[in-house]
Amino acid sequence: MLSAIMVYRVLPTTNHDTTKLIHLILHGIALVLGAVGIYFAFKNHNESGIANLYRLHSWIGIGTITLYGIQVRSCI
Repeated sequence: MLSAIMVYRVLPTTNHDTTKLIHLILHGIALVLGAVGIYFAFKNHNESGIANLYRLHSWIGIGTITLYGIQVRSCI
């Protein structure tokens, strides 16, 4: 996510629309990677016999990715 924010500082001479597109693409990649991470966490828990979503840390992670997805979706 930090790299998406840094696009505006690293590429100051680029066209504004191009910078916004790069920013959106990097946020989209971050969202997809977050969703893949959650998928593999559930897969690992299921294969290991560990209960899913029994700790606050799991709920905070799901909430963070959900809110991040809503934020990215509102940018489109």
